[in-house]
Amino acid sequence: MTEQTARLRLPYILPSQAQKHVTHNEALQRLDAIVQLVVKAVVAAPPENASEGDCFLLLPDATGDWAGKGGKLAFRQDGAWLSIIPQPGWTAWFASEGEYRVLRQGAWQDMPLPATGTFQRLGIGAEADGANRLALAAP
Repeated sequence: MTEQTARLRLPYILPSQAQKHVTHNEALQRLDAIVQLVVKAVVAAPPENASEGDCFLLLPDATGDWAGKGGKLAFRQDGAWLSIIPQPGWTAWFASEGEYRVLRQGAWQDMPLPATGTFQRLGIGAEADGANRLALAAP
């Protein structure tokens, strides 16, 4: 038996393991980082004012403590950085750009349009709602 899950790399609690709570808490930290993933910004160096729970995508030319970790996610947890390798198919809200993206073919890309090409509501530069299912605001 391996020591972690295949997809999310969560640690297993192993038979006769001491301090099982440590392993369990590590798994919870990883889940907290990647479920409902929000990337605060794409950066090359650790920000000085990071808060608990902040997550950053590391640029390929990351520096300092993050050198050699380009492409990984850095999640601030308990005053330290948790490094996570994102997997294909993961989705994330990129807060600084205000965009939702998916990791495909090694790159974070805009979410694709629906295969059918139909929408229940569509807002372009405006918020669509139940009464105005198509809303457009443009010069």
